[in-house]
Amino acid sequence: MRSMWLGLCLLAAPLATAAPPDTVVVLVRHAEKATDGSRDPLLTAEGRARAEALVDRLADRPIAAVYATPFRRTQLTAWPVAKTRGLPLSVRPAGEPADSLAEVLRGRHAGQSVLVVGHSNTLPAVARALGAPGVADMDESEYDRAMIVVIPANGEVRLQQERWPVP
Repeated sequence: MRSMWLGLCLLAAPLATAAPPDTVVVLVRHAEKATDGSRDPLLTAEGRARAEALVDRLADRPIAAVYATPFRRTQLTAWPVAKTRGLPLSVRPAGEPADSLAEVLRGRHAGQSVLVVGHSNTLPAVARALGAPGVADMDESEYDRAMIVVIPANGEVRLQQERWPVP
């Protein structure tokens, strides 16, 4: 009996020392917007194609939450992923400080993957607030850069940047 107990303890030891999962925040700018002169434009045909392509781009990631700002262009970009995953679209204020959003993401989604669709003038600040190193500013004409911030439970935050062209 004693050897069986010892065997079970030895088998369970690796499970007890498994590292907690990383928190992964995927930051993408809204897709191409129409130039209709309004403050809250819709997406262009290319923008709609880019938003739909996000579903395939993120297919291998277990997205647990989807965030966007109150603007139609961010929500229309985020919606295909939220809809496909059966997730609500969480809307955060457009002027929310980056530190505040980073705190929400870290607190509510530790060990999960989330998608945040924002704006060229806010996403780099969010990546920096999450602790990502070497984050470059985003140009107003840049729609294809994804910033993937990986936050390990123990260790250094990493930034992965990818270009996601419209297929």
